[in-house]
Amino acid sequence: MADHLRARNVMRLFFALALAFFFTALALGSLRAFTARAAPPAAVAGIANVSIASFAFSPSVITVPVGTTVVWTNNDPFTHTATSDAAIWDSGQIGPGQVFSMTFNAVGDFPYHCNIHILMHGTVVVTGSVLYLPTIAR
Repeated sequence: MADHLRARNVMRLFFALALAFFFTALALGSLRAFTARAAPPAAVAGIANVSIASFAFSPSVITVPVGTTVVWTNNDPFTHTATSDAAIWDSGQIGPGQVFSMTFNAVGDFPYHCNIHILMHGTVVVTGSVLYLPTIAR
């Protein structure tokens, strides 16, 4: 009978510890949800680089703030293009070691491809907003 009571008490202790652990974890998770977090720094327009290597754009998807100039650098020994799927821009042929740049002044997703190698695709994702200042007619 004593062994049965001892096993029962061990199970109760185990259950109590498991509940304590669960509620502690739950409380810490809830507190973490209310902890103030610093906002990520605002993205600043500038220059973003896309490498063309091994028949791929890298990164294949690049996210930039509005006003950023994206520079494609051909690091392959073969000629490539960076051509907008929507015919917004066409780099023409970018030879080995050459670069092409495009400034993105509008928000949106801009998919592109290589006209020479049909399996090469990428996307420029432009975030933010454009500030239009009113002009005063005089």
